[in-house]
Amino acid sequence: MESRTDEQQERSHRLQEWRVGVISTDYDLQDTRRALIEDLINLGFATIAFEQSDFPVQPHLHSHEACVRAVATMDIVVLVLDRRYGGLYLGVGDSSLTEREFWTAFYRKAVLIPCVSKKLYDDRHKGKTLVRTLRIQQGLSEEQARDKVTPTHAEGWGLLDFLERIQHADRDQFMIFYENADQLVERVRARLAAITPYFCRSLLGRQLDWVDSQRSTTGLFES
Repeated sequence: MESRTDEQQERSHRLQEWRVGVISTDYDLQDTRRALIEDLINLGFATIAFEQSDFPVQPHLHSHEACVRAVATMDIVVLVLDRRYGGLYLGVGDSSLTEREFWTAFYRKAVLIPCVSKKLYDDRHKGKTLVRTLRIQQGLSEEQARDKVTPTHAEGWGLLDFLERIQHADRDQFMIFYENADQLVERVRARLAAITPYFCRSLLGRQLDWVDSQRSTTGLFES
């Protein structure tokens, strides 16, 4: 039996890896990201995060665009939200880089694991309640009422609105709530274990597709 080429061996190896990406803002979550990334690596996942030396940065690209393109290589995307919405994508528009990454993963049908700090989720509930009360009691518009309400944990309404959009997405909006980094790591690990059967089926399908492609290629060469 002929030995596989290096390219075939590497491709087969890649098919056996689950590529897990971590997306979030940076400054408010450095310690949390570090703990999560370290645990994912220890679990044996091919982990993708901008802190790592092997992060797929391409030349001649804005750093934001490099981050968005990296999402295309992820099978599973762990989103972590706490205080900040983050900088606007490419410095323009009304979408942060983190939100752009999230929806890129969503539309590419990666498995999404949104993780939200309990303080942020409570802030959203409180803010919505206050806005609703002001509208009823003072007859204000939604915009007028929101101008009078300042989030106490989130940096602003942009993050709370992002959270709202995630919760109303048509899939993968089952959130993990956490109070500290240790709890986040524990709960992400449990979620990954819960979706293992799904990924086993998915991985098997990808491997069978690869085998079929090799048969087709071999048959073409033989003919």
